[in-house]
Amino acid sequence: MSEQSGTRVPLSVLVPVKNEAANLRDCLASISFAQEIVVVDSVSTDGTQAIAEAAGAQIVQFIWNRKFPRKKNWALENIHWQHEWVLIVDADERITPELQREICEVIRRPDVDGFYVNRRFWFLDGWINHCGYFPSWNLRLFRHGLGRYEQIEIGDTVLSGDNEVHEHVLLNGRAGYLAAPMEHYAFPDIASFVEKHDRYSTWEAASEEFHQPTFWNSNRAQALAKEAHDAGSVPPELALPLPLLLETGFS
Repeated sequence: MSEQSGTRVPLSVLVPVKNEAANLRDCLASISFAQEIVVVDSVSTDGTQAIAEAAGAQIVQFIWNRKFPRKKNWALENIHWQHEWVLIVDADERITPELQREICEVIRRPDVDGFYVNRRFWFLDGWINHCGYFPSWNLRLFRHGLGRYEQIEIGDTVLSGDNEVHEHVLLNGRAGYLAAPMEHYAFPDIASFVEKHDRYSTWEAASEEFHQPTFWNSNRAQALAKEAHDAGSVPPELALPLPLLLETGFS
């Protein structure tokens, strides 16, 4: 709920999930200030749907046909959103009270169409404050009619899944930056950290092989660099590769 008024604010939230029972309850609690919460599920089998129902969220099932669009773009295009502004939050992410207050304020602004949100990653027993993991900017709050995720085709040899993970939102409008960070609990242990980076690096290599406009080989890198300069920070697309991360450390 909104700390200022005790009522929900005119905001829609998209939560893409698959077997996220371990994370979803805390995620939904952190976004309960929004009037509309839509959990887009991929036929979970671990109790995810029951958790969403208990929290009062709307549940929509997504069956991927291995073609475009993937889950988030499909939801943006096909769900009849109650509100103009949509916030996209993964199940392992949390909206802090400070970020909640900021979101409630900025969605009233007529001069901006979207906002980058900064993510802070929790790893083992603390926050990663450097190494390209923080700051970590993602365009997550925007007028839903003006933003879509880029579509990157990598063929059938790489298991990329039904959800946009590495793709970025392309906004047809003006974007700003929010000051308060989002919390991201992506790496509960070292094994998950290594597994995700192995999977992500495989995806990146495959996207380059198919000559797709990824953040390393496209003109978009220049735009991202400008955004980083204007914001005084570096977005995740320009983060250090894993070998430098391991060499430099986490704090």
